[in-house]
Amino acid sequence: MELEDHRDLVEAFGMFWAGKIPEGDAFVRERLKRHPAFVAMLAEEAVILATLTEEPAEYVKAAQILATAEKRINELYKQHRPALKAYVQATGKASKSSSTTAGHGASTSSSSSAGVESPESIESLKNELRQRGQVVEEESSSDEVVSEADLGLGDDDSSSRISSSDPKFQVSSALFCKVLLAEVCLWNSMNLFKQRKFVKGVLDFRRSWKTYSDAADIIKTLTPPGQEYNDELPLFKEIKCSVDFGMGVFHFGVSSVPPAYRWIVEGVGFKGDRAASLIELKTSSEIRSGHRSALSALMYAFIKAMFYSEYEVAYQVLHAERDRFPTASIVHYTLGYVYRKEGNIDLSQDSFRAAQQHAHAIREFQMKLNYEIGYNHYLVNDWNAALPLLEGYVTETKSEAFRAYGAFQVGFCYLMKGDAAKATVFMKKVSGWYRKNYTFDEFANRHSKKFLKKKFTDFELHFHCALLLVESGRFEQCLTLLQGTIQPFIKTFDDKSCWHSLAGTCLFNLKRYDDAKVQFNHALKNEKKIQSETFCIPFSYYGLAEISLHEGNLDEADSHAKKADSFSGYDFDSFLSWKIKKVQEDISAKRA
Repeated sequence: MELEDHRDLVEAFGMFWAGKIPEGDAFVRERLKRHPAFVAMLAEEAVILATLTEEPAEYVKAAQILATAEKRINELYKQHRPALKAYVQATGKASKSSSTTAGHGASTSSSSSAGVESPESIESLKNELRQRGQVVEEESSSDEVVSEADLGLGDDDSSSRISSSDPKFQVSSALFCKVLLAEVCLWNSMNLFKQRKFVKGVLDFRRSWKTYSDAADIIKTLTPPGQEYNDELPLFKEIKCSVDFGMGVFHFGVSSVPPAYRWIVEGVGFKGDRAASLIELKTSSEIRSGHRSALSALMYAFIKAMFYSEYEVAYQVLHAERDRFPTASIVHYTLGYVYRKEGNIDLSQDSFRAAQQHAHAIREFQMKLNYEIGYNHYLVNDWNAALPLLEGYVTETKSEAFRAYGAFQVGFCYLMKGDAAKATVFMKKVSGWYRKNYTFDEFANRHSKKFLKKKFTDFELHFHCALLLVESGRFEQCLTLLQGTIQPFIKTFDDKSCWHSLAGTCLFNLKRYDDAKVQFNHALKNEKKIQSETFCIPFSYYGLAEISLHEGNLDEADSHAKKADSFSGYDFDSFLSWKIKKVQEDISAKRA
């Protein structure tokens, strides 16, 4: 890739990032023949649009643009691969990486046998899916094949590319193509997973990791000892930005996969590493000339806030990105989530509304933002404000995301407003929109069935309100509700354990650790007598693990964490799973 191409790529990404979608699209289309990276950017845009709309035709279009991008990248990669191989070999220290530059793991196209799964491994994967109750897609060619010209990509014309005879530019070009192939595989796996095409999705997911890992090995090999970058190779720093982004995505993503889907990534060949992911994403974010810098910064801040509760670090990064891209809806959107996680609902609302103001080009995103604003009202038990926004989303959206849970929320709002008939209408919708192994869908499905069978008890009704207050960070208000309105409604062992567990959670977050321990232990006394609300047991063990860790009792913390981790199939198990992992990582770090 030439310097001019890369400058234009960064400019194009800045347009998309700032919400200038039509301008960015036109800018990229003018440069499609110059470098396949611009086709890859259109493919990325198409996957995001398909994800938002969930329209079958958009998924097909995204897949075809991805296929075109992969083909053109592979063609350019093969042209410049000899220069990369020769350069690596010339370093005299690349016995491992020099072999990988010959294409191993770098391509999913038929032009290379590398990365192609054997029929036996594919069949094994299908059997694994069937055993786990997943629908296994069959190979099909029913999708209409659209020509590259009809997709608006034009015919591939290598003569239009800016191409240097300088071998060092060719080295950089081959390495950048390798990274682009990894990105295309990753986006394709996302496109396939959204359609529940797990076999093909897993295969592309694996290829993406192998190619990123390969590129990271080459980057390491080509970096002179004692230096951060290879200064004699053009765009080396910018390519490293993209490699670090990809490695960070995988290292964190694999460590955070919900239990029901953990088996998918176990076959990739490595375990997740959150510490490594934070270093990689931070390093990538600091290379401002790289086109993945902004996305790396966003992911780094999101992880710091949502998984580590390091809000000041997150705000420092996000506010800098907001100043850099004031019209970037995605930055305001992420800020909305972080403010919500910290319990600052007012600022969360402001951020979601700012995102909405700049997201006028994407109707589906506007609808999602309406849902988030309604969700915030729902969290603070403002049913009148929440209801029209949540109901509007559920009624209008074609997206599967949060539709089942949204229907439950609408039903609950009507229930709290005293309209049981309308509540029943929306509770009945949940089962038709429910998706297995999706945490919020599982919760909505179980509780809507409970309501339709025998309604909610007074305890269950008000306890759900208390749960929402905890999610919004209103711990004092939740304690008041528990000790006032809710306590007289306790009837069963399930009620008792749920009450004590949630009280313990509030007290823990208020740093009243001794009081929290008392409540968690009270919750555990009824462990064998609980009929349905089993979630309160692992959550109580987790709370005790956190307190023991805070007190420096590592053996006790480890014991509680293992007990918490031994449970499965309870409400919000995927959320607790990564919290337990973090506690275990912290225990290991303190022991080291």
